[in-house]
Amino acid sequence: MNNYYKNKNILIIGGSYGIGESLCYKLAEFGANLAISARSEDKISKLCSKLQGNHLKFCCDITKESDLKNLQKNIFQKWQKIDLIIICAGIYQPMNLDNFDLKIAKNILDVNFNSFFTFLDIFLKDFQTEKITHLAVISSVAGYFGMPNSLAYGASKAGLSHLVESIYYELKKYKIKVQLINPAFVESRLTAKNNFKMPWIISSNQAAKIILKNLPKKKFEIAFPWIFVQILKLLQKLPYRLRLLLFR
Repeated sequence: MNNYYKNKNILIIGGSYGIGESLCYKLAEFGANLAISARSEDKISKLCSKLQGNHLKFCCDITKESDLKNLQKNIFQKWQKIDLIIICAGIYQPMNLDNFDLKIAKNILDVNFNSFFTFLDIFLKDFQTEKITHLAVISSVAGYFGMPNSLAYGASKAGLSHLVESIYYELKKYKIKVQLINPAFVESRLTAKNNFKMPWIISSNQAAKIILKNLPKKKFEIAFPWIFVQILKLLQKLPYRLRLLLFR
């Protein structure tokens, strides 16, 4: 697996925290050439100072079209091609009707879902000219079906998963590999907001290992941990009447 990533040009969008940060450490160890983007320039600089090798860093707010345009322009001034893009950027806030906040909900949708449309628009010609080989997008098992306390987040991830599956067919004709990554509970500053026991929760380091083990494979979806995912997929197949009864 290590040799698979050696000398590959890999862009990590949202690499300053959580799974994205852990992926950066692992990929640097494997000898990949990294371009890391995130909103915090200070955080990226500190991260790059700890990584093995010399890597590119870009300050980029993915909700801003101008930032994504600059990212696209600057990265192709450095690299002729990108072997792999991993989109890790995302935000989370537990939300139900009792604590509903429209501003927060719209921000979650902008970061987790709408920004991906902007990304596609800006990088589309690079996909079509095969300057990008492989795209992997981190969504969530929260997108499988409606869940309590997940009004905006679940909706954003359901939309993102749907969109990634749609472009799988579109990008296949350009010989571009597309993969959807659906983690369950992963220890991070985001899941720390939950006030309930999270089953089968794993560390971001464990999540990164699973992702990197599976990216070279032909499978479309990378979902983990396995047992929890199978339970959710079983619930997904139940008639609404039974599933709603269980969750109630």
